[in-house]
Amino acid sequence: MANYSFFNYDASEHVKYDIPEFPTYINEVSLSYYPDYITPSEWHNEMEMDYVLSGEMTFVVEGNKIPVSAGKGIFINSHRVNHAFNAEKKDCAYIRILLNPSLLSANPLFETKYVKPFTSVYGCSYVSLTPEISWQNEILNVIKKLNEGKSDGWSEFAIQILYMRVFELLYFNTASTPIASPDAFIDIYALKNTLLYIGEHFREKVTLDDIAASAGCKKSKCTQLFKDYLDTAPINYLGKYRLSKALDLLAETDKNIAQISYELGFNNGSSYFCEAFKKNFGISAAEYRKEARLNRSNVAAPDTEIILPDSDIPVNMDDIFEEVSASAEANQSELS
Repeated sequence: MANYSFFNYDASEHVKYDIPEFPTYINEVSLSYYPDYITPSEWHNEMEMDYVLSGEMTFVVEGNKIPVSAGKGIFINSHRVNHAFNAEKKDCAYIRILLNPSLLSANPLFETKYVKPFTSVYGCSYVSLTPEISWQNEILNVIKKLNEGKSDGWSEFAIQILYMRVFELLYFNTASTPIASPDAFIDIYALKNTLLYIGEHFREKVTLDDIAASAGCKKSKCTQLFKDYLDTAPINYLGKYRLSKALDLLAETDKNIAQISYELGFNNGSSYFCEAFKKNFGISAAEYRKEARLNRSNVAAPDTEIILPDSDIPVNMDDIFEEVSASAEANQSELS
C-alpha cells in the first residue's frame, strides 16, 4: 500500500482502484480511522456514493453541510471538493464507492451528450439519498448490492451495468443548472490549489504565506476560504493532513516514531507529534501501531486495494435488478 496519495494532471486526487485496470473502489470504512473523526478534504474524477451503515456523519460538499444518518446516503458528483465529519467525535460505519465516469463513456456521442454535461460545474453537485424517495431508494439498494457483490465475486460486467442504472436515475431526476455564482467557482478553484499544494508539500516546512501564495490570494482570503468550505484554519488542516498520513507509516513500516514525525513535517520534534496524535486519536502512536498490526489481517484501511475474485459462473443481471427493485419496493412499503 502506498504511503502517500498523488495527483492527476488536473490536480485531482488519484484513487487507488480495487483493480488498477477497472476504475472502481468499493469498501466499508469507519470514520474513526481519521484524525478527530474528520476525513481529509479531497476531490477526484470519480463519482462518489456513500451509504451510512451505523451512526451518523455530516458531509460537506463545496461548503454545503449534509447530515446523513444510518440507512441513508449521499451521491457526490465528479470533481467536487468534499469531506465528512462527526461533530461529537463518534464513530460511523459507511460504505464508500468511487466509480470513474469513463465507465459510462460507451461512445463519443453518449459522453458528449450525457456524461460531460452532468459532471460539469453545471451538473448537480450532490444528492442526499433517502429511502422515502423511490428512485433514491433504488440507488441506496444498488450501493448495498455493489458492496455485497465485491465479496461475492461479481464480474466487472455486473458492476458497470449497475453503474449505468445509477447514472440513468441521477440524470433524469436532477436538474442541470448552475449551483453557485461565478465568484464561488473562482473560490473553489483557489481552494483546490491550496489543497494540492498541501498534498505535495506537507513533508516540508509550510506557512500560511505559502498556502495563500499557492492560491494567489492574501492570507485573510485564504483563511476565509478554509473557514467557509472546510470549517477549519489552513494550518490546522495541514496538521490533521499530516496526522492522517502517519497512520499508514505506523501500520505498514518499521520506521520509528522520530523518523515518521520528521518525514511528515513535524520539525518541532517527535514529542509534539506524539502529543498531537494522542489528542486526535485518543491513543498514543505506539498503541495505534500495535493495534493496527494486530487488526491489519482482518480489517482493511480505507485505501487498501481489494481484488475482486474471478468467477466462472456468469452473473444473472435480471436476478440482480429484480432483487434490487424488490428490496427498494419493500423499503418503500415500510415507510408508507
